Amino acid sequence: MTVSATYVIQPVTTSGNAAASGAAIRVDDIGSDPRSAQRDVDATEGIRAMLSVPLRVAGEIIGAISSDMLEATKASMQSGGAV
Repeated sequence: MTVSATYVIQPVTTSGNAAASGAAIRVDDIGSDPRSAQRDVDATEGIRAMLSVPLRVAGEIIGAISSDMLEATKASMQSGGAV
């Protein structure tokens, strides 16, 4: 697989931080986590917890994918954060 586009990863959101760091980020309670850059949006949409995982193609990070949860939780990271 060849990726030909140029991506700029900006660590502003939880997903951006996951992509920039190369590590999965689990937020058990988004309302009390300082990494949440969009608390107003999270509150409006009812988002309480989040898991963001970097996406890799041929060993290179191309972005991140996130799963939002409506209840504060302890999300499982049994996969080690690899997708």
